[in-house]
Amino acid sequence: MPIITLMDRVKKKYADQPHPFINKNLALRRSYLTGVAMQAHADGVVNDEEQRLFLKIAEAFGISTAMATEILARALHCSEETVLEIRENLIESKYKYYFILDLQIMAHQDAVVKPVELKVIERFSELLEIEGDDLSFLKELASALVEKDPSAKERWVSGFFDKMRVDPTSDSADFMYYASDENFNK
Repeated sequence: MPIITLMDRVKKKYADQPHPFINKNLALRRSYLTGVAMQAHADGVVNDEEQRLFLKIAEAFGISTAMATEILARALHCSEETVLEIRENLIESKYKYYFILDLQIMAHQDAVVKPVELKVIERFSELLEIEGDDLSFLKELASALVEKDPSAKERWVSGFFDKMRVDPTSDSADFMYYASDENFNK
């Protein structure tokens, strides 16, 4: 069965379920979102597409628009402690891969991935000990997710399940957000 067909079946099953990040502690969700907000600010301007994606991620995490707007604004003036907190909250979890994926996708929102955005991804990848093939794979997956070509998306999503040892039947709720066309295609 093609992975997208499988995911569509699972999606129907989980359609009314909250995003799994809602059940994570607030510190983890805030740290994650702060890092994504830092990426949105990396080139000096948060455009409409970046803001839309940020608010969509925040909503999926169960974060109010008011709190998300505050996180986005405060990310412009982050400290070393903020970056360390992001690392501490993500280093030991599978969520660090989703985080790097979200940074990649955020970088694609203004149609041109700028060198400073690549540096943010590089630095966070180093801090979270994601390197080599895993990092290359996440970059290619992010590119496929923002593409409108369903066959490219299916190939990369299936590859993500295999590479990150994600079981599409049991971990599908975690990943469903990334498989949805409405989240990443303009």
